[in-house]
Amino acid sequence: MTDSQSASGQTASRLMGCLLGGALGDALGAPAEGIRTLEGVTSKFGKAGLSKMHPYTCPWETVSHTGIGAVTDDTTMHAATLGAMMAAAHRPEQLHQYAWQGYVRWAIQQEDGLRILPLVDLTVDWPRELHPFWFACGAGRGTIAALATGKAGSIEQPLQYDTVIREKRVVGPNSGCGGMMRTPVLAFWPHVFDKFRLGMENGALTHGAADAYLATGCVTELTHGVVQGLSLPQAFNRMSARLVAEPLHEATLAACSYGWQAGTGEPTLEAIDAVPRALGYKNAFLALPVMGQVAFALSASHHHGLSFKQTLTLAVSHSGDSDSVGAIVGNVLGAACGEQGLPQDWVKQIQLAPQLQALGHHAVKRLSL
Repeated sequence: MTDSQSASGQTASRLMGCLLGGALGDALGAPAEGIRTLEGVTSKFGKAGLSKMHPYTCPWETVSHTGIGAVTDDTTMHAATLGAMMAAAHRPEQLHQYAWQGYVRWAIQQEDGLRILPLVDLTVDWPRELHPFWFACGAGRGTIAALATGKAGSIEQPLQYDTVIREKRVVGPNSGCGGMMRTPVLAFWPHVFDKFRLGMENGALTHGAADAYLATGCVTELTHGVVQGLSLPQAFNRMSARLVAEPLHEATLAACSYGWQAGTGEPTLEAIDAVPRALGYKNAFLALPVMGQVAFALSASHHHGLSFKQTLTLAVSHSGDSDSVGAIVGNVLGAACGEQGLPQDWVKQIQLAPQLQALGHHAVKRLSL
């Protein structure tokens, strides 16, 4: 085997690890989403938190997949991003337009998504391996509201809207974490070196608040760092250095720094649960509380030598956005350790693992990774 073949095989393993690792965090954390207190989480799943896969049922809408190993919008939107990368393989300048169309195509399956149906571009040749991820999966209201505007947002022109989704008023620009959990795979996009900017631009398609698109850039760059072989501290430091070059970075840097430093202390469920409040947020589902908890879990993993399972258990066992934090942490750790470094007994429990593997294998060939 040549050095180039070895490097290619390692990249393919990291891509698959990123996809499957995120799905593991998503499926592990989904049953806790919607439980608004840590006491509620531990009373249902035990004092150790979610240390094994539990059955999932979406608490706020009807979804297509339930039970143990079911994935949600975190995994399906991540798959949509990879599908866009494949569709844009020979027209890289069109990546963001394909991504927006990919999210539109995904969104029509969601509750209140039929309003988006006229926006679908039927000429896009989506890879057939992406089709299994087009199903109702508990989409965020803000993402649906942003897509329903019929426009692709940008950093320069963030989307403004005031609408009702699933009987609740939603106002943009969006400051949620819905961009962060769909972009780790952009770390593998071969046509753009500045993955931080690439992530920001993707986030701004739907999430126009600076906190949201900056945190999305952070996630993409952090993943890129470990894909390149950096340790978690090295990748975190490089990400932070890149972040400070952007306007309005102060709050995002504070969330990242606080989470990382807090993770050096005792890695308890109480400690990660307290991160959003320590940052001054009552809504733990916004981008910066999620970013703080992601940083906490990754820092704890490094400083305390936690296993993959232990890290994901910590990442999802709290009263915040359990599956999104778990998915992002799983994406990063999976990209670092590769497919073979994942706990295979958990991988076997993911309902769409074979379909995710098929999508990843096709992407490796299509993108010549």
